[in-house]
Amino acid sequence: MYALIEKFFEDTIAQALSPTYLKLENIAYQSTNGVPYAKLSHLRGPRRSSALGSKQILYQGIVQVDVMTQANSGPGSSEGMLSRVEAGFDNGMQFDISGSQLSIMSVSRGVSSEDPVWYTVPVSIYWSLRKQQ
Repeated sequence: MYALIEKFFEDTIAQALSPTYLKLENIAYQSTNGVPYAKLSHLRGPRRSSALGSKQILYQGIVQVDVMTQANSGPGSSEGMLSRVEAGFDNGMQFDISGSQLSIMSVSRGVSSEDPVWYTVPVSIYWSLRKQQ
């Protein structure tokens, strides 16, 4: 089930950011200095029963999208990409994944950071899905 959920987020975020490059985990990518891109990471939570005696399995996790723009370009340079990611995932939104409802619990921007090459702003999407056994 996690693979289906991860594929859903990868496809949805890649479409929202097109034509910006979306770097996925475990895939080599050499960034070009100054060309904005986004880096996506999946943080899986434990799979467990949704409640004592329940026949549902609860899947939870966080998708983190790090939006990378050129250093010294300021916070406004990443605003367009950040807004497109956030627009697709409002709190409380639900999506059908193989007959189960994936719920968006929260979406938030983290604290930005800057190194000599990149200005980075993370967006975290906390999600959950209940699946009948």
